[in-house]
Amino acid sequence: MATYNVHGGHSLSCRGAAKYLDEVNEDRIVKNKVIQYLRAAGHTVYDCTDDYGTTVNGNLAAIVQKCNAHNVDLDVSIHLNAGGGTGCEVWNYDSRTKAISDRICANISSALGIRNRGTKYEPQLYVLRNSNALALLVECCFVDNMTDKNAWNAEKCAKAIAEGILNKSISTSSSSSNSGSASKPSTSNLYRIRKSWSDTKSQVGAYASLENAKKSCPSGYNVYDWNGKLVYSNTPSSSSSSTSQLYRVRLTWSDTKSQKGAFASLDNAKKTCDQNPGYSVFDSNGKAVYTSKAISSGTTSGSSKPAEKQNEPSKDITKEDSKPETPKYKDISPLKGFTNEQFLEYVGHRAKEDMKKTGVLASVTIAQSILESAWGQSELSIKANNLFGMKSSLSGNTWSSEWDGKVYSKYSNEEYNGVVTSIKSDFRMYSTVDASIKDHSDYLCGAKNGSELRYKGLKGETNYRTAIQIIKDGGYATDSGYVDKICGIIEKYELNKYDKDEEVKDDDIIILPGDVDISDDKSDTSENVSGKLDSIVTILQTILKAITNGFDLIKNLFGSKK
Repeated sequence: MATYNVHGGHSLSCRGAAKYLDEVNEDRIVKNKVIQYLRAAGHTVYDCTDDYGTTVNGNLAAIVQKCNAHNVDLDVSIHLNAGGGTGCEVWNYDSRTKAISDRICANISSALGIRNRGTKYEPQLYVLRNSNALALLVECCFVDNMTDKNAWNAEKCAKAIAEGILNKSISTSSSSSNSGSASKPSTSNLYRIRKSWSDTKSQVGAYASLENAKKSCPSGYNVYDWNGKLVYSNTPSSSSSSTSQLYRVRLTWSDTKSQKGAFASLDNAKKTCDQNPGYSVFDSNGKAVYTSKAISSGTTSGSSKPAEKQNEPSKDITKEDSKPETPKYKDISPLKGFTNEQFLEYVGHRAKEDMKKTGVLASVTIAQSILESAWGQSELSIKANNLFGMKSSLSGNTWSSEWDGKVYSKYSNEEYNGVVTSIKSDFRMYSTVDASIKDHSDYLCGAKNGSELRYKGLKGETNYRTAIQIIKDGGYATDSGYVDKICGIIEKYELNKYDKDEEVKDDDIIILPGDVDISDDKSDTSENVSGKLDSIVTILQTILKAITNGFDLIKNLFGSKK
């Protein structure tokens, strides 16, 4: 039998997309049913949903921590989509989960009667990148599409997902009989998960097995038997005492600021420790139970990820740069301290020149750079000339890029369940702003999703809203309001003027007399000054004569009224 992690996306505080459907509400219904189907088939399933994260990064880190606490065959992340599209799709780290994803997509499409958007790949998605096991992310339908909303049925969707995972049909009758036919005559003899016994609306599950109820009990909830007796608690007070039993990775026991993570599993603590030379693993009493091996950021035994992913410096690793050739991070951008007007002047004509070569609208490039780099004043922009948040690995780096391989590494401390963990990500560093713009456009024109262009149709598109929608649909951004944000920037600052290939017309040119010299002579002799004054007078006389002749011509053509 297999072992799975399943979780619903987002948290009760950091909610996902919502319009005709609410993502958080629906993905938890689907998640619970998927778990029920898998357990009924005899498999072990852990619910790794995080309901209490207060920040997006904290929520993601908490989910990954829960997932990596178990040795499983597959992590399944349940989401609902947004952004004006329609249908279902499944995102993967690589092709190893393609067969399962293809089945899930086909099953959901058939069960709900919606479009099959297919299997897609994005190794930079946080859960896919940071989970120890193989992982996939299911986007069940679009919450902002009325067709999808009318077709929506959470239970049918869950059954389709479970059948895709198991690669076999599930009989609803047999599944319900397998999961509790013995207790069916007395359905009240179940262990219920609630915040309190009287709070029936908070119930997230009811199980015949106490062990399954415990596994599925989220933080802040309790398990009650059929008489209302509290038999298990996962409230903050009880979980806070359990955090003291974690294995902590530090330089020394007393150096709490150096902590790289805290783990329920000693093996997981050792893996993180091995990535940090000089660190040790300490038990709850401060005793060193393991010291890191003197190894590079190379292999980690037992990982199911490919070697290139094992080496990816995106998890908790030492703050010493793993790429010695990368320079120390100084302020290298010419944009530092620029006003908005100066930024537009500097980036505008560069984006326009790039458009002539790549076919990506200048207005789109400028607006994306404004949003991603905060008008060139973001940390990535100032220290890495990276205007677009381009990470070191995107779409498997499937496009032709002139990036020289240098990276800028950023750390952020994320706190969840009382544990602070440092997360590191590598971003592309560029020698110039021009290189950043070119690499971004090359990515948009050349990145692939499998064998297809990820942003097919973008090159040469002349309507900026259509171009941005293509970018959004290709997976560039998960923000459901991304298209409106970029369009809003373009329209507010009239950036579409950079999309026009204007030429100077003959009637815009003033012909100066041949003997007028307008060269930049910086000498300050009185003769030169006098000569310049004479030139100016000549120019003014020429212009005045042209105007007078123009009036005379009009007069002769139309006559004068009396």
